[in-house]
Amino acid sequence: MRSNAMSWILAASLLTGAASAQQASYTHIPQPPPHYNPFPPLFTALNTPVVGTTFQVSAPGLGYGCACYPSYFLMTGFTNPDFDMTVLGPNFRGVLMTSAEVFVDRSAAYGPQWIVDFPIPASSTLIGFEFFQQIAYLYDSPTFGPSVLVGRGGHGVIGT
Repeated sequence: MRSNAMSWILAASLLTGAASAQQASYTHIPQPPPHYNPFPPLFTALNTPVVGTTFQVSAPGLGYGCACYPSYFLMTGFTNPDFDMTVLGPNFRGVLMTSAEVFVDRSAAYGPQWIVDFPIPASSTLIGFEFFQQIAYLYDSPTFGPSVLVGRGGHGVIGT
């Protein structure tokens, strides 16, 4: 099932100035040691964020990830706070790499793949706009109880 997360991109049009040309890009940002954990389902960019197209990210759908991660959601934001969540206590693991202006819950994603659509209007004011993404996992730790783990991050630049 596809989700539509358009509100963040509309807000972006108010925050950026026009640019003539910019290469569209998207890179994944790994969790730094000791937070690296390859086990949680990782999200993947399916294309690059180009004006006038639909940018997509994908993650495993409901029932296709680890049973110990019963709920997870994609966060999209405008900044990378680079915040080590372990200072909040043992129930928080990983480095937070995005502010969270938009949350998309994967609970509606039935099947082997969860695809989230981000339609990008054909507006030159969005060229060069940067955004960050990350998936957060909510799970029940046998040791610490309800806990939060964040996976790798993503950094996108809207371009042509």
